[in-house]
Amino acid sequence: MVFFFFFFFFFFFFFFFFFMERLFAQMRRIMTLNRVEEVTADIVQAARDCLVIGPGN
Repeated sequence: MVFFFFFFFFFFFFFFFFFMERLFAQMRRIMTLNRVEEVTADIVQAARDCLVIGPGN
């Protein structure tokens, strides 16, 4: 039971930070291409829409 807890804890936080890092990288790309210096809700939404997780079909 303890092993399951630690496995779940590690799995959740590893993928949470992995996805957040990918999202921030995509936001930086969009901001660089559009020469924007502020993070807005539109930037975050565009990054979320462009971010592909898993197979793209």
